[in-house]
Amino acid sequence: NMKHLSEKFKRVQTLIANKKEAGIKDIYEMKHAQLILEFIHTVVKRHKLISKKEIPLLPESSRRAVDDSFMKTADNLYNGLILTLEKYTESVHKD
Repeated sequence: NMKHLSEKFKRVQTLIANKKEAGIKDIYEMKHAQLILEFIHTVVKRHKLISKKEIPLLPESSRRAVDDSFMKTADNLYNGLILTLEKYTESVHKD
């Protein structure tokens, strides 16, 4: 669902902006966040190309499988970043 991806995209953009504002640029989390943005951008671009009929449609079952795979990948990338950030937060609060 494109709304789902849009929400994740906005959250990751905010995270990146906050880290850059704090002077944090070249850490794993920033690279991971950039990967998420690039992936979501690719999914959105694919969706636009399909809607403009600029790329051929796959058969319905294949199209559903590809769409599900893209959504799961976006979720996994996003959830992995969130889990990593939560672990850092937990370790800071333990000290």
